[in-house]
Order: sequence, then C-alpha cells, then structure tokens
Amino acid sequence: MIVVNDADTGQPLAVLDAGEITAARTAAASGVCIRRFAPEGWLTVGLLGCGEQGRYHARVVATLQPEARIRAWDPLPERALTLEGHVEPVAEARAAVVGADIVITAGPILDRPDPPVSRDWLGERYLLLPLDFDANVQKGPIEQAELFAVDDLAQFEYYRSAGHFTNWPAPHLSLGEALAQDGSPGRVACVNLGIGALDAAFAARVLRQARDEALGVRVDL
Repeated sequence: MIVVNDADTGQPLAVLDAGEITAARTAAASGVCIRRFAPEGWLTVGLLGCGEQGRYHARVVATLQPEARIRAWDPLPERALTLEGHVEPVAEARAAVVGADIVITAGPILDRPDPPVSRDWLGERYLLLPLDFDANVQKGPIEQAELFAVDDLAQFEYYRSAGHFTNWPAPHLSLGEALAQDGSPGRVACVNLGIGALDAAFAARVLRQARDEALGVRVDL
C-alpha cells in the first residue's frame, strides 16, 4: 500500500495499490535501460518468468519495439499465453535465452539460488536485466559485461551482505551515472533493485491521472 500525502500539510491524499505501482515502475526503469543500452537493431528478447513482472515487461518491450519476438519460459507454461506482443512460449530456459539481444529474468528471489544463465548462453552483444537478483544469472555474464550498473550502489552492497550476489563483481557505476555517459558498450547488465522514491514519484503520477480521468473511489475524511 502506498499513501500519498500533501507535502505541505501531511494530509493523506490517496491510498494506492503498491503491488501494481511497483511492477509498473520496475518495468519503466527497464524500459529506460532498453532504450539506452540494448544492442542496435534488437528484435529478440528472452524472458524467464511470466508472472506480474513478466507481464509488465512484455508490455514495455512490445511498446518500444512492436516487432520484437519474446521467447518466454515459465514453470507454468500457460502463463506465457497471458503476455502482450509477439510471444513464443518455449519449453526450457536455455531456449529463451540463447541468441537473445535482451534477457530479462523475472522469477522469484531465492536465498540459495542455483542460477542457470551462464556466459555461453549469451552472444557477443547483450543487455541483461536480472529483476530477480542472482536467482537466474551466474556470475559469468556479469563478469564479462563491459558495463555493470545498479540503481543504488549502497543497496546493492546491503543485499550482498545479506547473502545475495556473493560471487558477483562490484558494479562499475550507478545506473544514473551510466545513463549520463556516452558510448554504446556491447555487453551490459543493469540490476534495478528497486528504490522507494521511484514508487512515490510513480504514485504521484498515477494520482494525477486518476484525478484527470475521474477514477478511483472518493472517501471523505
């Protein structure tokens, strides 16, 4: 749940669904990474996990590149059929990833992962977006990345201290720093851990649109 308050008075203005906002915000952050770092002419996306994050990311991919082919894998194969865009369900994770320009991993975050995605699954140019931390991606693709960026360096180190990313190298830059740089590295990994401030900013945008379209239920205090 997200409560939006008036910045001057502290009065609550709206109560919003945090789950939907977080899913949309995460996909929007990935969309920024795709626009900036995806290999030129990208058309093939490998998607591991077709739950809520997978659905939102498929929508972003289809919006940015309507002709993109999304090879989607999920332990529940029928979930791939709920995705937007040109979706090709595949029977195993490797079939989704090999040869893909962009790889998005959207499974559950695990305490003791056994990640399948290795460097030899990927080509010479790729954009890797591990939404599920190190649950699906081995250290090799991260070590071989020309650019490894995370949205918050301190938060990355916190999660490392909690047992995630134990074998991964340190990030080269924050995502904000990376976006400000010139150049087009061929192998890029962007890990958007999730920043609460972005949820708040996104919630404010949702509230403005809800007011403009007269959506939601008004509650008198």
